Amino acid sequence: MGLLHCQQHASETSRHEWGRERTLAKLVSQPPLKIAVAGCSGLIGKRHCQHVAPSPSTQLVAIVDPSPGCAETATLHHAVLYSSVQESLSSPHQAEAAVVCTPSYTHVPVSQALLQAGIHILREKRIRTTVGSAKKLLEVAEQP
Repeated sequence: MGLLHCQQHASETSRHEWGRERTLAKLVSQPPLKIAVAGCSGLIGKRHCQHVAPSPSTQLVAIVDPSPGCAETATLHHAVLYSSVQESLSSPHQAEAAVVCTPSYTHVPVSQALLQAGIHILREKRIRTTVGSAKKLLEVAEQP
């Protein structure tokens, strides 16, 4: 009975691994998702750059931050550094998605500009300090 259980487990593991390999192969065969990180001066923005850059399914195309200290991070990850969201939106290195790691008071305007340009956003922290401004951002996000 123990041997049969081990053989069944090995067979299930083999099927699981095969499915995982197919999924990874499918991801790798697609062009990488172009991602920008907005806000690189702090620890979280740098951490996102570290995770996005080496992944085969993503490409860090831009870092958006007015701080000159972010030039080193941009160079390290082969990304273009922009000092503003507006500057990045007018560039040929257009992102398809962006991770917003800016200070809380900038969440709504930065996220709104990205959404209006058709760029998907990832926000980890609260959207904003007021319910009204959060609702305003959600309205922009829900527009086609």
